[in-house]
Amino acid sequence: MAMKNGSHKSPLVTVGADGNEWQQTSPTGAPGDVIGPGELPPDLPEGRRYVGFCRACRDFTELGDDVSCQRGGHTRDSVKVILELGRDEPLPHMPALNLGALFMPALWGPVHGQWYMILFYPLWLFLDNLIYGTVHGQGVPVLTVIACLLTAGFTIYYGLTANSYGYMRAAADKTPEEYLHTERRWTVAFVLLAVLFLVFATWYNLAVRPQGA
Repeated sequence: MAMKNGSHKSPLVTVGADGNEWQQTSPTGAPGDVIGPGELPPDLPEGRRYVGFCRACRDFTELGDDVSCQRGGHTRDSVKVILELGRDEPLPHMPALNLGALFMPALWGPVHGQWYMILFYPLWLFLDNLIYGTVHGQGVPVLTVIACLLTAGFTIYYGLTANSYGYMRAAADKTPEEYLHTERRWTVAFVLLAVLFLVFATWYNLAVRPQGA
């Protein structure tokens, strides 16, 4: 099982007990090497070490001799991508929250292959109608509050798990630094779009919609 020294672009990937890989084949057809259940990565030269991306921690961690997560004490089944680093190279870090996914899940999801997140568009329209009706005495306040809290809770959860999914999808083609650089650009774009959506919805409900009510 070969691996280039110091190359983040050639990660080792583990296979779960169900046989499913988390590695995506790159467009060039050069995915990382695969480690099956119970297998250990190849020995490294002096001065090198393995670190891994733990799905349970949603971040990178130092690895034990059995490829287990040393950060949270999780088993090797949670470690899905293994990178080779120099002995003194800092451990990569994956932010806990993806702001692009938090502010615009309806766009972040499809851009990252989760097309079902388009359903946020009709959900937002439904919430807008609920809030508008409640403000104008035509809705059920309790239902509106519950719907808003459930939507907010799921959106926050999605933002907290987005980097884990997004990096796993890009690990074959991008280093952690390259992935995060791309995500920062998406975050700027999606936050601006979220502000525009909010401004438009506010203007429509205050200036246009009452005229047709």
